[in-house]
Amino acid sequence: MADELVLANDRYIRLVIAHWEDFYEPVVLDGITWEIERRGAPSKLEFTIVMDDILQFCEGNSVRLYYKGIGIFYGYIFQKKRDKENHIKIVAYDQLRYFKNKDTYVYSNKTASELVKMLAKDFKLKYNVIEDTKYKISRVEENKTLFDMVLTALDDTLREKKEMFTLYDDFGRITLKNVASMKLDTVMNNDVIEDFDYNSSIDSDTYTKIKLVRDNEETGKRDVYIAQDSTHMRSWGILQMFDTVDKNMSEAEIKQKCDILLKLYNKKTKSLSLKNAIGDIRVRAGCLVPVFLNLGDIELQNYMLVEKVKHTFENNSHFMDLTLVDGDEFASYSSSSYSSGNTNNKDEKKNGPAQSTTKTGKKVPALFTAYYPGNNAMEGGKIDCNGKPLDVKSRTVAGPMNREGVKKTWYTDDFLKKHPVFEYGDKVKIILPGTAYDNKVYTVKDNGGRIYVETNGTYHIDILLPNDSECKKFGRKNGYIIIGGDEEQTYQVEGNNQNSTTNNGSKSNKLINLAKSKLGCKYVYGATGPNKFDCSGFTQWCYKNALGITIPRVSASQGNAGKGVDKSNLQLGDLVFFSSNGPKGKINHVGMYIGNNEFIHSPHTGDVVKISSLNGSYYKKNYVRARRFI
Repeated sequence: MADELVLANDRYIRLVIAHWEDFYEPVVLDGITWEIERRGAPSKLEFTIVMDDILQFCEGNSVRLYYKGIGIFYGYIFQKKRDKENHIKIVAYDQLRYFKNKDTYVYSNKTASELVKMLAKDFKLKYNVIEDTKYKISRVEENKTLFDMVLTALDDTLREKKEMFTLYDDFGRITLKNVASMKLDTVMNNDVIEDFDYNSSIDSDTYTKIKLVRDNEETGKRDVYIAQDSTHMRSWGILQMFDTVDKNMSEAEIKQKCDILLKLYNKKTKSLSLKNAIGDIRVRAGCLVPVFLNLGDIELQNYMLVEKVKHTFENNSHFMDLTLVDGDEFASYSSSSYSSGNTNNKDEKKNGPAQSTTKTGKKVPALFTAYYPGNNAMEGGKIDCNGKPLDVKSRTVAGPMNREGVKKTWYTDDFLKKHPVFEYGDKVKIILPGTAYDNKVYTVKDNGGRIYVETNGTYHIDILLPNDSECKKFGRKNGYIIIGGDEEQTYQVEGNNQNSTTNNGSKSNKLINLAKSKLGCKYVYGATGPNKFDCSGFTQWCYKNALGITIPRVSASQGNAGKGVDKSNLQLGDLVFFSSNGPKGKINHVGMYIGNNEFIHSPHTGDVVKISSLNGSYYKKNYVRARRFI
């Protein structure tokens, strides 16, 4: 007989079936799977239960799934299948299942957000957070599913506003969010997955030519507008997208739409399937997760968008299978179209350099758990995140930390200002009255995939204990920490850094994002990375690891390579060169332009990788030239 997954109240997972006024927690066989897709499907929960004389339920009854006390699925039974051993396999869907209903709607001047609310009200569905998509649409939808109506509106919004939104059900409440607000710190690397498949294709959703037509009532003819990439056409052939546009659109609007569509679709589609990754209940379709994987001929170091995820809960373990697609461009929106919501603050720079915020003795809420040195990642391993042996006598904790390679990339700037994450070696004082840990100072020497700062500002803190028995005895506790204890800690957070140039392509964004991940790394003469750099070693490392482009080693040689660029025409990723002897002197320093007259560089001995202004007196006086490599 299959193993039983007991869902008692003191275990990490609970499944509840509500039959009218009665609630049941059945015995489940073989575990539970929860599948979520990003487009056009409700999330699905599947499990098999043992029928007994007490349990009663029927189609339409509600099902709730809780993980460590957190509600993660709320849906309704749509299918059940019984075998001769009295086992019943159940399939439940969340309320987005009702978006498969068909209807006809004629609507005018509504955003996708307003459309979602209208459909939810008409079909008596509950909703919660519906973010404003801003772009107004007028359409006639004849005999379409509600899914088709909403997805069409969201696609139009993506094309016109360059903002992607995801529709999902959040424990019984329909939710619509910008993907830029759904960035997670759940790093996918070789340590947390069992296997992967990577695919790169131009077979679908890749277009080298965009052709739009408009009926011209004055001439009685069709106006044709075309945008194309001749370079990719020579490599991939003519891959054409054709569409008609509203006759009331202006010529400028149509040309802009052509350019936007070409930018969106004139590239390869990349997909990555991950198998048996360590589970995280926050991961749902539509999220952006940082991926750092060596695929042999390719090294991935970027955000990827979750298209599908299947969570499996079995025998007190939680694993997930994911399908990911390239998410670099959508991740970059978080610093432009999404995080720019602070533009009403006139005192705050839109494009400022890295800023420093000091937090001394700050008391914040914390959720405490425990781990111990073991032989696998589920136990904690035997080394910390810096590869040093775990020492239970050293008062060690795992906390939300800036890990190398993904430093400061998933929290928003405003969030980090209020809730700074830790550096290796930072001190925290634990406040847990009535326990042996109260008022003790611990050192942050570790991190983990599920160690993060929650959106409400609660810090996850994992205390290192000697063994499994002590960890079980400790359980989960709520308390506080004092950041810094009796010491003053300074945390560096990035500014908004919106791009002022028109080059917002995925290559330049990938390059800039990787460069910024090295903010704070020390300058060492002759060093070429990955954690220490001189000025030209830094720019060479960034180009090689972000784009696979090899540029010369020293600044003087870099200053004579690539393509010359006028200072007034700088674009993201261009290299800027300086001489301590003035504009006609020999080049002896280089940095990378990041927009708004700012550049990132590794300056000199005693300094670190940082952002500076081209308008600063020294750099303005000693600027020599700029070169372009992409």
